[in-house]
Order: sequence, then C-alpha cells, then structure tokens
Amino acid sequence: MKRKCLTILILFASVLIVSYVVGSCKKHDIVHFTTSLQQVIPDAFPQPVYRFEDNLLTKEGFELGRKLFYDGRLSRDTGFPCSSCHQQVAIFGTYEHDRSHGYGMSHTLRNAPPLFNLAWQKELHWDGQFRSLYTEASQPILTHNEMAENFFTIIFSAWE
Repeated sequence: MKRKCLTILILFASVLIVSYVVGSCKKHDIVHFTTSLQQVIPDAFPQPVYRFEDNLLTKEGFELGRKLFYDGRLSRDTGFPCSSCHQQVAIFGTYEHDRSHGYGMSHTLRNAPPLFNLAWQKELHWDGQFRSLYTEASQPILTHNEMAENFFTIIFSAWE
C-alpha cells in the first residue's frame, strides 16, 4: 500500500515539475503575415470618407469578406446570405424585386441598396441610419425578417 502511494506521489510530482518547466519556457508571439492591398482612387474622385485605419485592406481580409458574403450560414435557415439581396448582377443591390426577401421567405421593408463606392459615403442605408460599416454590417444578420441569426450561433456552428 505504501509503495502504491509513493508511486502515485512521485508520478504526481513529476507531472507538476514537467508542467512547470514547460510552462516557464519562453513563449513566442505568433506572427501573421498579410498581403497589403492598395485602394486605387481615380484622379477625378475626392478622398474617401472611410480611411481603413481600423480595418486595413489586405488580400486575406478581402478573401474572407468575399467568403462570408456568399455564406448562407450567416442566416438562420441558411437560405439568405448577404449575396441573396445584394445581387452581383444589380451592382450588389436587389434585382427584379421591390423589397428584399429574408428569413422564412418574408419580405423586408425595402430593397437592399447597391454596394458600390461605399468608402465615399458618410451615411449608409437608404435612410442614412448607419455611419459605421461595423454597425451597418451586423444589422441585417440580427434583424428578424432579414437573416434572423445571432453571433453566438454563428460562432459556435463554425466549430461543428
């Protein structure tokens, strides 16, 4: 019995010592390399309102945005990604409908505005309700008659 307890104690002490040694090793910061993109501004255009300081333009960010834009998992029934209302054929606006369709085939209150030259806009949506791309982008995802989803479900469904 004493030998068994001694063996367990030695094993436990060994685990503690190893975890201390491993834990005290110098940890290196993880470096993520990104490919910077430059926004091309035509000569006749003014400087954009949106400056990209908080959200740098990168190839990887651009590709992630494209993937999310066409991903139905951002909508509760997976049938209404951003691209379902912001149709490419209509300058990323609603085409052939007076109102956009949303979750459960419901209709929204109006059609989706086209998504072009937004870096030059001070206000977003038809009524200028939003002044930030951060707040504007979450609105359709959370609204009951648009995508009808929540961020908790989206994040945790990505792990499945």
